[in-house]
Amino acid sequence: ADETLTEEDFIPVQEIDLVCSVEDITVESISEINLLSPFGMQNPKPHVMVENALLEDVRRIGANKNHIKMTVKDQSAKLDCVGFHKGELETGIVPGSRISLVGEMSINEWNNRKKPQLMIKDAAVSEWQLFDLRGKRTWEETLAALPSEKRVIVCFKEETKQLLQNEELSHQLHAVSSEQEARDLELDGAYVVFLDVPPSLDLLSSLVEGKRPERVYFIFMNNEEHFLSAFPTRDYFKWYYGFLLKRGTFDLKTHGSELAKHKGWTKDTINFMTKVFFDLGFVRIENGVLSVIYDVKKRDLTDSQTYQAKQQLMELDQKLNYSAAEELKEWLNKLMNQDSEAYESTRRT
Repeated sequence: ADETLTEEDFIPVQEIDLVCSVEDITVESISEINLLSPFGMQNPKPHVMVENALLEDVRRIGANKNHIKMTVKDQSAKLDCVGFHKGELETGIVPGSRISLVGEMSINEWNNRKKPQLMIKDAAVSEWQLFDLRGKRTWEETLAALPSEKRVIVCFKEETKQLLQNEELSHQLHAVSSEQEARDLELDGAYVVFLDVPPSLDLLSSLVEGKRPERVYFIFMNNEEHFLSAFPTRDYFKWYYGFLLKRGTFDLKTHGSELAKHKGWTKDTINFMTKVFFDLGFVRIENGVLSVIYDVKKRDLTDSQTYQAKQQLMELDQKLNYSAAEELKEWLNKLMNQDSEAYESTRRT
């Protein structure tokens, strides 16, 4: 036996008697199948498989929350599904995913109303899933409960490393700072965790393009004031440029903080506008002292690479932090060059 049997030989096999859709499971069809009763050892109750139904809702039930109830649907029908002692499935399923279920059909009768239901024996999700943990305080506990061999934790900023409290998770952290590092990181079949927002769309594309993660977890933690709050308006630029024109020179290193305090801006805002003016050829900088270059050609702020980079980062941050999870999943599908409804393999939850 030791020489012949493999681990796969010990995996139980569930025979399927019928593959059907949600709309096929009705009170009438279940009543017809029940004509084959009594069911027992020599006449087992039929097991059906509902393939790729849309998961509308899932929750734990019972006093100890160790059971699960979910609702699946197709274009014309819905079906309630119950799994006793299968509450752990809830942590691996996201509403909106395509799910396949194996179970026994039954009729639930309550208040003289009859409804079809499926008693779940097993479940599998046939596409990659996005778990939205943005703003959730218990995200670290959720990650710690994931199988370590599946976890791939990614961050893009050095300071993010210090925000991770769990030592085991810290050891699995991958700091990605270049497109080559992003391309080299293996993600197929993994549970990928994004701790913070990437600095560019190109870096994110390099990380996920053509790859097949099984799950993606969005955290997007931030330990500092949101950078968007300091993004200056055009009126800010207009006032600052007028201020520099009047003075001719300005010692940014000595008086930059004083000016920021006077205007109610941050020092980063002053530094950013200064870099934009430098890009556009409006000023020269030497030892922290700005000198205005007069009689220069008028140019738009968007001609500055510094301005463009921050604007792109702002748009990326807005998308990742404020878009609905469904929108983000479709967006990532395009980056990964895959169709969520044509995922290559069915994976167990």
